[in-house]
Amino acid sequence: MIFQEAVYHNRMKKEITLAKIKQLFAENLSVKDIAEKLNCKPGLIYYRLKQANGKSRLSSARDDGNLRLCRKCKRWKIRDTNFAPSSIHTTKRDTQCLDCSSLYRRSYHLSSKYDGMTIEQYEELLKQQGNCCAICHKPAKRLHVDHNHTTGKVRGLLCRPCNTGIGLLDESPSTLLSAVKYLS
Repeated sequence: MIFQEAVYHNRMKKEITLAKIKQLFAENLSVKDIAEKLNCKPGLIYYRLKQANGKSRLSSARDDGNLRLCRKCKRWKIRDTNFAPSSIHTTKRDTQCLDCSSLYRRSYHLSSKYDGMTIEQYEELLKQQGNCCAICHKPAKRLHVDHNHTTGKVRGLLCRPCNTGIGLLDESPSTLLSAVKYLS
């Protein structure tokens, strides 16, 4: 029984080539998903990459020429187009892909500026408003979080012109009513 398992694993090692692995990386799959598709353990995927690079350390084997593993989402992506240049090293690239770093920055911005607001809360508010501005009810590519600057309470999501208009009128209801009277 042990001999049969050893023969099976050796055959699997021969069948799983670097070309197959790279082909699946191009589909933007994680190492775990690739291992499931190839019916092997994730360690074998890393082993093949390590073997191809001729490197002894696993972390250095992950960067296989044009492919790089994102440390956040654990997906292999093309290094030059999916990773920003490192702010520390001029010849290296960041360890998180652009999608993950963008999501992190957005999450950090919402939580720090709007009293712990999460991306899920933003998406829920967007859904409640029907993907439209709370004032003019027009759809916009990007809606800004409108909040009371004294209390910090979130009021809704506004398009850029409406948000700018409220800001320029100092969020004063009396000034806004004067503007409505002027326009009438």
